[in-house]
Amino acid sequence: MKSNEKFTRRAETAIEQARDAACLLGHSYIGTEHLLLGIVREGGGLGARVLRERGLDEPVLRAAVEKVAGAGAPGMPEQGLTLGARKAIEKAVADADALGHGYVGTEHILLGILRQPECSGTRAIAAAGVEPNELYTDIMPPASTTPAFFNTGLRLMLSSSASLPASMETSSIFSKSAPPALV
Repeated sequence: MKSNEKFTRRAETAIEQARDAACLLGHSYIGTEHLLLGIVREGGGLGARVLRERGLDEPVLRAAVEKVAGAGAPGMPEQGLTLGARKAIEKAVADADALGHGYVGTEHILLGILRQPECSGTRAIAAAGVEPNELYTDIMPPASTTPAFFNTGLRLMLSSSASLPASMETSSIFSKSAPPALV
């Protein structure tokens, strides 16, 4: 994929849900921990299914995120995406490309998080009692439809210099709209 990466509707929804999760947690930024919550809140993509199969539903992950990153008073994330969240999205694009996929889905975003072992999203997974590497192996068999990926894909992913799609820079996904309703 080049400059016109195709994010699935589920991936776009997960990113929107990440912003909402940051709002509800009172965080002034959107980090990898919020992307993780966004994936599980989206609910229907491969990323959410893999998380749920390991017992990582929204209440479990929210508690783990609060343990790792704390919580404050609900409000809009004024700072936007953190560097780690941007890297996760960039790595998602690279992973989709390395897998030969013509789209970026929630599974790719989850892989982008998992490939950053020190980020808050990966630390939240560990805090919830799940080994992040297990999630990685759960994703790879269903996501890797290209056998060549196993030979060269990991090398490509680790050396990739993919950048955030231009459409994500100005997307309404990250606009400062009203915070989600508190339920």
